[in-house]
Amino acid sequence: MLPALPQQYRLLTPDLIGFGYSDKGDRFDRSIQAQAVMLERWMDALKIEAATVIAHDIGGGVALRLATLRPGRVSKLCLLNTVCYDSWPIEAMLQLGHPEARRKLSASSMLTLLRQALKQGFASSPDAALLDGLLAPYATEVGKLSLIRNAAALNTNLTTEITPLLPSLAMPTLILWGEDDVFQSVRFGERLARDIPKAQLMRIQHAGIS
Repeated sequence: MLPALPQQYRLLTPDLIGFGYSDKGDRFDRSIQAQAVMLERWMDALKIEAATVIAHDIGGGVALRLATLRPGRVSKLCLLNTVCYDSWPIEAMLQLGHPEARRKLSASSMLTLLRQALKQGFASSPDAALLDGLLAPYATEVGKLSLIRNAAALNTNLTTEITPLLPSLAMPTLILWGEDDVFQSVRFGERLARDIPKAQLMRIQHAGIS
């Protein structure tokens, strides 16, 4: 999406720890709580006092924690089909996060299951090359274990506990929601728009989470 954004902005795109092409070593906290701390420290390292934060899915849960707990760091907020309240984790991720999944699933079999799950996130048939790119970081045994640990770290309590803080958010907030999302219902986007005072909800027809 970066090429479509106006060139007058400085665009920075961090990987969440344990996701994408970040370090996939084992035995560290991958929760959205830890991710929000990492994001703030990353901003500190880059000497960024505050920024417009655009976040999607699990990243949206990270952004909500940063915005509610460290509101001075977020000047504007944009959330796209984000996890929130008790909308997550989906059952498949809960099953993947069980420690036994490491021993029961090979990397190749997990990729097959993940590919099928990802396809559900698109309102129309996704491009095969796009799916390959999304799955590439998890194609090895190291990547497989990292994804299993990521799934194990998904904790709905980390979004439900900040619910009382949402009405305190003062930054302009845009909520973009694909109406055909099979994982995160648009009713959660509607609820966010009610709870965040300066929020605007924009529904996107014929679109899913991906």
